[in-house]
Amino acid sequence: MLSINLSKHLSGPVACLCCLALAHSSPAQARERKAVWLDGKDDEINTGLDVVRPPWTVEMWIKGDEDHWKPSEVLIASGRYAKIQGVHEIALELENGILCSKAANLKAKQALDKAWHHVAMSCDGNQTRLFIDGAQAAISDSSLSILPSSIGNHVDPKSVFGGGIDDVRVWKAALDATTLKQWKAEIPTAKHPQRESLYGYWSFDDMNPEMALNRVGRAPLYFHARNGRLQYYGNDPHAITITQKHPDLSKVSERGFLFDATEIRSEWPIPAGSKAVPLGTLRLIVEGGSDIGKLDKLQLHIDGHKNIKQLYLHHSSGQAAISGAALLKTAKLASDDSITFSWSPGEAPKFSPGIHYLTLSADISDKAQPGRDLKASIRSLSISGESVDFAKDTASRPNKIQSPTSDSGDTLRMLNWNIWHGGKHLGPDGPKRILELIKASQADIITLQESYGSQEMLAKELGYHLYTPDKKANLSILSRFPIKPLPSQQSKFQSLVAEVSLPNGKKFLLADWWLRYTEYSEGSYLSPGEDTKHWVNEDSKLSTKEAKAIIESDLLPNNSSRNLPMILGGDFNSCSHLDWTKAAAKFHGGYGPVAFPTSQVMQQYGFSDSFREIHPDEVLRPDGSFAVIYGHLQYARIDFIYHKGCKILDSEIIRTHPQLDFPWPSDHAAVLTVFSLPN
Repeated sequence: MLSINLSKHLSGPVACLCCLALAHSSPAQARERKAVWLDGKDDEINTGLDVVRPPWTVEMWIKGDEDHWKPSEVLIASGRYAKIQGVHEIALELENGILCSKAANLKAKQALDKAWHHVAMSCDGNQTRLFIDGAQAAISDSSLSILPSSIGNHVDPKSVFGGGIDDVRVWKAALDATTLKQWKAEIPTAKHPQRESLYGYWSFDDMNPEMALNRVGRAPLYFHARNGRLQYYGNDPHAITITQKHPDLSKVSERGFLFDATEIRSEWPIPAGSKAVPLGTLRLIVEGGSDIGKLDKLQLHIDGHKNIKQLYLHHSSGQAAISGAALLKTAKLASDDSITFSWSPGEAPKFSPGIHYLTLSADISDKAQPGRDLKASIRSLSISGESVDFAKDTASRPNKIQSPTSDSGDTLRMLNWNIWHGGKHLGPDGPKRILELIKASQADIITLQESYGSQEMLAKELGYHLYTPDKKANLSILSRFPIKPLPSQQSKFQSLVAEVSLPNGKKFLLADWWLRYTEYSEGSYLSPGEDTKHWVNEDSKLSTKEAKAIIESDLLPNNSSRNLPMILGGDFNSCSHLDWTKAAAKFHGGYGPVAFPTSQVMQQYGFSDSFREIHPDEVLRPDGSFAVIYGHLQYARIDFIYHKGCKILDSEIIRTHPQLDFPWPSDHAAVLTVFSLPN
C-alpha cells in the first residue's frame, strides 16, 4: 500500500505523480549522482530551449577546472541561430571567475574559488538578480528576455566553460533567495512552490555520449541536452560525466518516488503492412534509492484501430528502444477502440530508480487505408494499486497511414534531408542515428545535403546505389534502383542530376539541390521592424538566381528530348510564398504576405511543391523544416521536394526520431513524399 498520495492535498498532474512512494519499498542498487565535465575547448551542450521572457530563473551548480579562470566562460547562452532583436545572446557568464551578466549590467564582487558553487540569475520583469550559494550577489533595475539554449558554451571556443556543471534548471518564474537556498541541492518535487513552472531540468545523472535528458521534457521537441562539439570535425572528445562528490549533491533519498511521468506519441507516417512500428511511449522517472512498486494496469485508446493487426507493449530502461526491451504484452484488437493491459503481482514489471519506458508498437494491416490517421493515447495508469497522473501529449500530430513501397517501382517513397555536416553534431554515433532514421522512413530514393563523409557508409548499410561527386561531397543521391549520372553545368556542390530506372520500365529525372542562404533564414524574421523587401531582394540575388540557372542548364537540357517526369529534393535556404501569407503571419513573427521569389520561380517552370499540394492550408499545417531542434525556429520551411509530371500520394515533414524521446540528429527536418509515375 502507498504511504502517501499528495494528489489529495495538491492540485495539478505534478502533484499526483511526483510523490508516489512506498512505505515498504524494496532497496535498490545505490545510484551515483553525476555531473557533466566540459573541457574548456569546444564542448557544445545545447538544449534548443525557446525564448524565455520575464519572469524567469536559471540556476546551476558549477566547479572550475584546475586551470586559471579565462577572461570569459559562458554558463547560459543562446548558441546557434539566435540573433533576435531584444533577446540577449549571453545571459550568464564568468569574467575571470567573477559571476556576471553584461546583458543586465550585473557583476558579483569577487571571483569564485574552484569548489562547487550554486549560481543563479532571475528576472521578475522589473529587476534582475544574481545569486551565489543561495545569497543575492548583485541586483539591477532591468528586465530582459533570454534564449537559454546552450549550457557552458556559446559559438566561440575561447569562451567554453572548463569544469563541472550539474543540476541545470530553467524556470518560468522568478525564484527568490529563500527558495533557491532551500532547494538548490534538492530534487524539485511537487513540494517546490514553483514546480509547475519548471521548463528545463538536466541533472546529467543519466547522460550518455549523445544526450542528457530534460527531466521535464514534453513532446514533440523534448529539449534534451545534445552532446556535440563546436569544432565538429575535430578530434577533441565530447563532454563526459563524472561522479558527483559534493556532499549535498551526491546524496540519494532512501525512499523511491516518481518524479515525472510523460506521454510521448509518435508522429511518423506509417506505410501499410509495416511491422513493429512504435506508436507511443510513457516515460517514467523514478528518483531515490528504492523501487516504487509494480505496474498493475494500463488503459489505452486507439483511433484508427481497424488498421492494426497486432499490438506489442515493451518495457525498457534508459531509452525507449524496442530492441533489447522486455516484451510485456501482445494483443489483437477487436471492434473496440480501447484496450486494457493488467498484470498479476507475480508478473508485473517493477520500477526501480532510473528512467523507464512503456512503449506501444504495432503491426499495421496490409489493407490499412492510406491517408487515415492513427493515434494511440494513454487513458490511465496504475502502479501498486495507486492511480498515477501523467503529462498528456497534446502537441504531437497523429500517425498517418501511407502507401507502401513496391518492388516494381509503381509506388515510390522519397526522402529529402540536410543531415547537418554528416550527422556529426550528435555525439560520436551521430551518423548511425542518421542511418536509423533513413531505414525507418522506408525510402526508395534519398537526396541528401551536407553529406560530408557519411554517404558511403549510408549507401553501404542500405545496400543502395550511390551518386556523389566524392566521398566528402555536400550532395549525394541514394537509390534502391539503378541511377545514371547526367551532365551538370552548374557546380556539383549545388546541383546533381541523374536518371532513375525502375523495374516496371519507367524512368524519371532526379535532382538534388543546395542553394545559398541569406540572413533571414537563420531567424532574423523573429525580430520586429524587419523590411521584408530586403529578404526578397537577397533571395533574388542568391537562391532564385541559382534555381533559374540550374533549371536552364542542368534540368531542361537533360530532358528536352524525352519529357520524363522530374522530381527534385533540396535545401533551398529560402522560404515559400505559399507559407508566408497574411493568414499565417502569426507563425512568422507577424510578417506576411511575403512574396519569396524562389518558390514562385519553381511554379513558373511548372514545378509543384509536394507538401503544399497535399496540405494546401498553410494555417492548419504551418510546418517548418529549419531549425526544428530549436524552440524559436519552428516555421521556416526551406527544404522541399518539388515535382513535375508525377502523381503525389502523400507528403509529410518529419521532425522526430523513430526512437521516441530521442534528439533529432540534424538541424533540418526531413521531407518524405510518396509518389507514382504516369503510365
